[in-house]
Amino acid sequence: MSREIHRAYALGEIIRPRDLQKFTGLSRTTIWRLEQEGKFVQKIRLTRHSIGYRRSDIERWIEDRIEQ
Repeated sequence: MSREIHRAYALGEIIRPRDLQKFTGLSRTTIWRLEQEGKFVQKIRLTRHSIGYRRSDIERWIEDRIEQ
């Protein structure tokens, strides 16, 4: 992980998939389906084998869902 990504993760700015379910209240299947439909935030590649999501993107997505 680059120093910048490591810092962002340490500050809680990056949400890892294992924490995403608790953060959103959605199941892995629902998250996967929404991603496939293009209705969820864009994941970012942290390393060759790991991904994450920007906390700000997820919070914005949740706020948009509440407003609908």
